[in-house]
Amino acid sequence: MTDSKPQIHVNNYSPSLLVAKLHCYFRDFLDYYEIEKGRVLSSMETVEDEQEQEELRQKLQKLSEQIAYMGAVSDSLSAANRLLHAKGVVVKLELDEDIYKIYNSTEP
Repeated sequence: MTDSKPQIHVNNYSPSLLVAKLHCYFRDFLDYYEIEKGRVLSSMETVEDEQEQEELRQKLQKLSEQIAYMGAVSDSLSAANRLLHAKGVVVKLELDEDIYKIYNSTEP
């Protein structure tokens, strides 16, 4: 634990922008896995071979787990994103300067 004010150093991003970008990233992954799940389900309807069916079931199980994980991360980042952009919260907690300041490194 530190008693100094925390800082984030990600070039060309403010903390609020970073949260927004991460939310979009994980939401897009969620969409990707849901589309892939639809493709696997469609394939299951046409495949008759039992071994191929089992492989598709395993893939479907893995995709369901990935969807659950990405959904949880996306939902959490969505909540954080909404809070960081809620004017009342930002003003009341006096977060304007730190949360929206974009960090630009002078390091090579």
